[in-house]
Amino acid sequence: EGVCESVTSNTITKCIGRGILHIRLGESAAECIFENLNGFAAHHIAVRMLGLGQDTESFERQFASDSLLGPVIHRQTGLRIPLAATPWEGLAWAITGQQIGLGFAISLRRSLIQLAGRPHASGLISHPEPADVAKLDVEDLRGLRFSRSKAEYLLEAARAVVSGEIPLEH
Repeated sequence: EGVCESVTSNTITKCIGRGILHIRLGESAAECIFENLNGFAAHHIAVRMLGLGQDTESFERQFASDSLLGPVIHRQTGLRIPLAATPWEGLAWAITGQQIGLGFAISLRRSLIQLAGRPHASGLISHPEPADVAKLDVEDLRGLRFSRSKAEYLLEAARAVVSGEIPLEH
């Protein structure tokens, strides 16, 4: 039911701004195809989404003998944690999903994207940029069923990112 991305057995399609990123997963490689995106930016986003910048070797060395993680590490060597496409999207998701059930959090995320995201001809909608969210007010988000405090936190975070007070890329 994603409005921002779609996933099939071997392809992730993600709407980003006014562009689209397709990541096709093969047995030993990922192929990235992008439309209306800068190639460098598309590569950076794909690397982030696939967790390819993560230092798995240090993590595996540190936790290989752990009673819970050790067996998983031995079965899944090199396993990476996928991340949100951008730090802002990750922060917005963390605020939106805090202290509520996953299903409701997904519903709130979808509603936020539909309200403030940018529609693409593919039918997908990009996750709203901080400036898009900063233009909203508490009542806009309350209308989507955000709690007052969650709406305030999200708006404050968006405004802090827009002003440079929170430099997410650093």
